[in-house]
Amino acid sequence: MKDEITELRELCADIRKFIQEERLSEAKEKIALGMAQHPDAGIPHNLMGIVKEIENDRVGAMKHFRAAYALDPKNTSIRKNIDSLCAFRPTGKKLLFGDEDDERQKGSYIVEYDEQGIGHIVRKRG
Repeated sequence: MKDEITELRELCADIRKFIQEERLSEAKEKIALGMAQHPDAGIPHNLMGIVKEIENDRVGAMKHFRAAYALDPKNTSIRKNIDSLCAFRPTGKKLLFGDEDDERQKGSYIVEYDEQGIGHIVRKRG
């Protein structure tokens, strides 16, 4: 029996292929299956966020990116996707599938408070 990480990597590879071939309905079916089989994993939500962004559903994309981040806050690909989607100007950066061997940087974000005392997560400067 395969371990969860191997299953998620294979899932991601299949979905990446569907997305590249513009077979989005098949990608969504596979993602839904991944969500059902791995309810504690962030990657299926990250993948659905990518599909939603391709479909120009930015609200739907953000919902799934936020769910992915809540489930896997150490996955920097998910955080970069959120940053890319939230940019006031399009960054032109590709969205990340979440299974890349990305460097997980601890402490790259801090909380800054505005004059109303509301905390905002921002990238560390310097």
